[in-house]
Amino acid sequence: MITLPVILPNRRLDFTETGDVLDHQSGSSVGRWSAESSNTVEQNCLIFHDESGSRQVLKAHCSFNAQNQLVVSLVPEDGAVTDKSETTFNGSIQIDDEHDVVYALANGPASDTGQVVVLYGDLALDGPQNLVLRLTGGGQTVITSDASLPLSADQNTDVELAGRDLLVFHATTTNTYGPTAEHRPASIALAGQWKIRPEGIAFECSASGDLTNPDLVLSITGRCKAVAAGLEFHLNDGKAQALFTIEGRHTYDSGTATWSIAVGYSQLADPAQRIKAAVSGKVTHTISAGNQLMIEGALSYQGDGQTGTLDLSIAAEYTFAAGKIVFKANANFGGSHFQYDLQLGGEIALRNGKLVFDVHYSSDNAASIQINYDGSDADFLKNFNVKITRDAAGNVKATIGFTIKVTYLNGVQITQKAA
Repeated sequence: MITLPVILPNRRLDFTETGDVLDHQSGSSVGRWSAESSNTVEQNCLIFHDESGSRQVLKAHCSFNAQNQLVVSLVPEDGAVTDKSETTFNGSIQIDDEHDVVYALANGPASDTGQVVVLYGDLALDGPQNLVLRLTGGGQTVITSDASLPLSADQNTDVELAGRDLLVFHATTTNTYGPTAEHRPASIALAGQWKIRPEGIAFECSASGDLTNPDLVLSITGRCKAVAAGLEFHLNDGKAQALFTIEGRHTYDSGTATWSIAVGYSQLADPAQRIKAAVSGKVTHTISAGNQLMIEGALSYQGDGQTGTLDLSIAAEYTFAAGKIVFKANANFGGSHFQYDLQLGGEIALRNGKLVFDVHYSSDNAASIQINYDGSDADFLKNFNVKITRDAAGNVKATIGFTIKVTYLNGVQITQKAA
């Protein structure tokens, strides 16, 4: 049994991992202890409830060691105990709906005692590996991740929690029971919504359920890149491997020469939260099976009172059939396969016997790609208005041109016009 010695002026008590308080001399139970309170003054304290009904509040110093085990210490400087004492408890870490860190004590592999220590304070990220808890009443401690991907983005399916997105911090507590070691994964998942910031990205949470007034904002600095899967976050200005990908969608509006960026499930659900961005850069094209296409450049965005620039790198492909060109980007979201039309605008022309599509995806950017048309001559004449002219020298020239214009509603194509 693991106990925390509590050395008072006239007696010594042992606070056990089960919540019992034992008299050190007799070993008999004299009460219970707890470590949670709605009273701010009593937060991050141990509260002794003796059998007579009285209670004593002891200031506690809590921290996590390198194995993410909870270390609790008492010091005479806080005015209650006469000697310093310290104990490391086995257990596991979780975060409750109020964003408080809860440590559930354990007395064996996969065996919880039912006793918890609640650590009250404010959370922050110090790089992707360290989740910092700035404790109410002073001091701080760190939960450390040893995972190769310490952060991940997921979807919140709990309708009682604010926001459709989850930020998951992956960490493990390594407990020891004699010669036996046990690894307990932490349960650290925060519900909220993602926001793009010039310095990186931010995750906003609200314990009250009102995301317009978040009480917790976790800022993650680094470099963001807009990719087909959404938003890809890189460490060290992109020099390290991608940390994680946040689901999103990028839809091009040829009428305004802007992209609509939706980041995360919350923003996918609410079109008003999407960000408008102008793109500059290049379109590359590889003539090969599948008609590959790569769109690169930078997105200059403005939305939610923020302005900034994102790298843009979307791998896509196009098909040409029945008088229609469709540009599709492929992305994997949570194991599912999602494909959406990029809605690129432009004109088709016949040049030097080749069918060419002039892509216009910003006010000052255009590129031409060769279309591999696989239809028959009959289909071609059926779907396109071909104009044949003859000059004075008798040369015959065939020209074709039209503009593709597509209208979208929430990213879904609803009309198409060709003229």
